[in-house]
Amino acid sequence: MDFRRSILDFRSITYLMLFFFEVFGLTASMVVFVKKEDLPFDLDRPVLRARRNARLTSALSETFDACPMRILPDHRPKFGHIHNGSRVEIQQDDEAPFSATFVECLSEVRESCAGVDNRRFVSECVTVYDHRPAGIRLVGSDRPFHIGSIRIPIACSCQLRKILHPLNYHNVDEK
Repeated sequence: MDFRRSILDFRSITYLMLFFFEVFGLTASMVVFVKKEDLPFDLDRPVLRARRNARLTSALSETFDACPMRILPDHRPKFGHIHNGSRVEIQQDDEAPFSATFVECLSEVRESCAGVDNRRFVSECVTVYDHRPAGIRLVGSDRPFHIGSIRIPIACSCQLRKILHPLNYHNVDEK
């Protein structure tokens, strides 16, 4: 067991040396050998942290969405809204059909995100919008369609705001 460990330590030192040779352009005469115990930092800490994180994530039996959402691929809406909120008719004919993937939050009300610590954060599920070019005209108008920009939902995002706790005045007076 000790022999295997010494081989692993030798291998890690060799890789570390090769790394420094490559990055800093060192030559063999510039290298000083140092024991692992004499280093001011722990070489195993990142490895241990990665192992702990892997254990924690593997303990989760299932994944879930923080915000429930609806995805409508290749959606062809007949009506939409422009940047100022006006309702418009969208051109849907052989000349200029409009289609896009719509992604929106299921709830119309901004509900809290799942899996968020509510003692530290205020969370809400919010639909994110983008503007895309399309043939449009005002609803009820007989005018011809013109190229305009309509607002489409592209994502359901969990937005967080940190809760700022009031100062504990008893501790402030003791300073």
